[in-house]
Amino acid sequence: MRSEHRAALALLLGCAVSGCSVYDASLLDAGPRRDAGRVDAGEEVDAGEAMDAGEPEDAGEAMDAGEPEDAGPGVDSGPPDGGPDCPLFRAPSRPAGMAGGDTTVVVGLRDPVFNQNDGRWETMAYDLDGYCTDEVSDVTECVAPEGGATQVDGMGGVDNVVGSQIFRILVNFDPTFEAEAAARMVGGRSIVVRIDGWNRMDDDSRVDVRIAQAVGLERMDGMTTPQWDGEDEFQLSPGSFRDGNIDAPLIRDDNAYVAGGRLVMRIPDRQAMTLPWSDGEPFDLLLTDALLTGDLVEDGGGRYRLERAWITGRYALIDFLPVLSEVGICPGEIIRGIVEVEVREDLDVRSTPGSGGPGVECDAMSLGMQFTGYPARWGDLGTDPPTPPDPCP
Repeated sequence: MRSEHRAALALLLGCAVSGCSVYDASLLDAGPRRDAGRVDAGEEVDAGEAMDAGEPEDAGEAMDAGEPEDAGPGVDSGPPDGGPDCPLFRAPSRPAGMAGGDTTVVVGLRDPVFNQNDGRWETMAYDLDGYCTDEVSDVTECVAPEGGATQVDGMGGVDNVVGSQIFRILVNFDPTFEAEAAARMVGGRSIVVRIDGWNRMDDDSRVDVRIAQAVGLERMDGMTTPQWDGEDEFQLSPGSFRDGNIDAPLIRDDNAYVAGGRLVMRIPDRQAMTLPWSDGEPFDLLLTDALLTGDLVEDGGGRYRLERAWITGRYALIDFLPVLSEVGICPGEIIRGIVEVEVREDLDVRSTPGSGGPGVECDAMSLGMQFTGYPARWGDLGTDPPTPPDPCP
């Protein structure tokens, strides 16, 4: 992380913690929060109301990781429906039947949305804990650590404190942060998603999805940068596969599904997905209870995009702190201490669903991020780039 970025971040976070007034306080103002308890009793959360037009139609049911025919209870540890005054916004349920197809779709993810200010954090995440936490009820699956405050959910119990707090600070101290990270993904540092066995219908109760990191590119026309025209064949990181075996991806869900045109994939716990940081360093997402969801939209010529592609989950403190060192926020530095204080104050969920209870402290942050997936090709194994020097020697 560049020295001027480190200094600015230290100042901004320091003021966030201590309440100093040497900067514009609006930088830390996320704006008015929606009261998650104001949904009319008995009303199903309509994705078209809670989010942008084109959201999945069925968002009131919990995701099921069981057999394709079973759309039973979800995975959250709290009440199954959030109570009568707050239908929960969750990934669509698995449809019954309709399994089987021979279509393969490959997309490369880009266009990350870090700037989730002005309530955007509510529009790219789901309820994780089964509760609608608002200023009135203050009901949670865990209690904030000492010095922290209870984090208010979005409409439908949406949990996304990383979007509402952490990303907000990053983009406020560096307005170019999102654009720089996006440029690196456009340049080829993408996450590649492959969907096999789809029936090309809005409902498919079972598809096979795998994810890998892009480390190189091959094109028939010899161009060396992605053109995002469906002809980019991404070479894949050997580190995305067990023992470098391309048939053994570390991130795979062979029991994913499509409901209402929206893909729902469960991401194995703590399998790293690497994002390009604004200064070029890798930043690993190590999530639990994580999903990749997105709308399959035909892009012409039989190709498909993955629109409103969300990665959601729980980012445990024990997994997040080591990642700070990857981007040059080093142990023993003043800025590291300030960041750790801010992060601890924002913990809002348990890293393991179902492990909360009265008096149990939160140990993770809820996260939601949005990307767009563009048609691409799933290539062969490439060569991982050299390991960068340790920014915290």
